[in-house]
Amino acid sequence: MDWLQHGTDVEVLHFEHLTHGRLKQDLRRAAEFLDESPVDEERLQCVVRHSQGRFLRQKKSKEVTKDEERFPFSESQRQRIMAAIDRVNRALLANQKEQLPVGLYQYL
Repeated sequence: MDWLQHGTDVEVLHFEHLTHGRLKQDLRRAAEFLDESPVDEERLQCVVRHSQGRFLRQKKSKEVTKDEERFPFSESQRQRIMAAIDRVNRALLANQKEQLPVGLYQYL
């Protein structure tokens, strides 16, 4: 996580926020961070309007069991994932950034 610890001009966006109701807010934040201001409101609205529907990739169909659908990781994998999330969250906090949105993670 050198990019976070040693970067001087870093903005962190979380994919889960983009897909769970914060798309417009986070796109505006990204545009402002990239010094694209003033933000073109018409373009921003267009992106939000077309964030669903035919522009999304089709999900690949794969038959899964109910247990796999609910939780695809073994307990040891889950522990390693949670340890990694904890390390990232500590680094984010140390650099005054928003923590990972773990509550929006589907399989944890």
